[in-house]
Amino acid sequence: MFKDKFPKSLRYSKCVFQSYYNKYLVYRLMNLYKCSLIDAIQCVMNTVKIDKMSVSLKSMLNFYELDIDKEIFYKNHKFKPRKKRKFKLFSIKKLPKSPKPPKLPEIKIKQETKPKLILKSNSEIKNYIFKNIDIDDKKLDVNGVDILFKNHNLAINCIELESHSEGKDFAIDRNYHLNQTNKCLEQGIQLLQIFEGEDLELWLSMIKSRLGLSKRIFARKCTIKEVNSSDIKEFLEMNHIQGYIQSKVNIGLFFDDELVSVMTFSMPRFNKKYKYELIRFCSKRNYNIIGAASKLWKYFVNKYNPKSVITYANRRFSKGNVYAALGFTFIEAINPNYFYFKSGELELSSRVKFQKHKLKDKLNTFDENLSEAENMFNNDYRRIYDCGNLKFEWINTKND
Repeated sequence: MFKDKFPKSLRYSKCVFQSYYNKYLVYRLMNLYKCSLIDAIQCVMNTVKIDKMSVSLKSMLNFYELDIDKEIFYKNHKFKPRKKRKFKLFSIKKLPKSPKPPKLPEIKIKQETKPKLILKSNSEIKNYIFKNIDIDDKKLDVNGVDILFKNHNLAINCIELESHSEGKDFAIDRNYHLNQTNKCLEQGIQLLQIFEGEDLELWLSMIKSRLGLSKRIFARKCTIKEVNSSDIKEFLEMNHIQGYIQSKVNIGLFFDDELVSVMTFSMPRFNKKYKYELIRFCSKRNYNIIGAASKLWKYFVNKYNPKSVITYANRRFSKGNVYAALGFTFIEAINPNYFYFKSGELELSSRVKFQKHKLKDKLNTFDENLSEAENMFNNDYRRIYDCGNLKFEWINTKND
């Protein structure tokens, strides 16, 4: 190619040309008119780009620190700049406007916004739940659990953070809470494990739902439509124990124009081989929406036709029965996750927030040679484990 014929001063210059054509023009001018490299570059600058030279030529001029007046150059050379061409541009106004996505209507969530009820000791938590559940088969401190509803195969443990966590003083078995869950399951009992500092009113609603004490609404009497992010966030913060997490698709059930149940989806957070992840499903506290999960799921499948969906059930309060009923297949049980909290405080923080590479900017004292946990413990943090998750998948066989 002609680029191999360029003189070394041009071929190996530090600047990068956008196009070999510009470099070729400079090379031809130098050969035809026996002009210097500097003059040839200036000529290309004035003939090819008129007032604006390309980035490549400009970078070359900067490399040679050139700043020569154009008028002087024109007098010394026969080359004249081309006249500016007049281009007819299409009017932007005539271009078709892309349709804007429909704006979802704002929803008034008819729900009392009570402050979270937080009690700080094992005895306070279990006594509050015991008094507010009006059922005959409840018993305190039976078979190693705090509250047992024998006829309903349901048990509750109230967990104090300090005594069930590890720090500088002692370590704890990471499977401690999981082993309690499995021990109850062997007897056909579901164990709910309440962490100190969580909203007791919301937990009370979840317990009543499992005992059949909630108000009932049938999903067939509800209308279904998609909901905007702000309304979903408000609803989940009030009605899901894990709160809000960002989602792409938000579907809601409405009874008398009131949002009573939601199911949200997003791109998978941890496993990218699936098309979607079912992020959240919950109903309004103190209500049981019969058939809500099925109706919301069918709407999502019919409209978005997903190839595959993954979801997780938190074993601290779920067995994943709802996902099995929707046609999901159980894949595996995931090891317990852990959370950090400041000693003496009740706010739990995800381990993702305190990964080792982030600690230098978050902690008062940080040692690169120590592990993530050792650095956290040195800054008066403690670590508590949950019960792990159950992983489920759904594959759309109709697409095969």
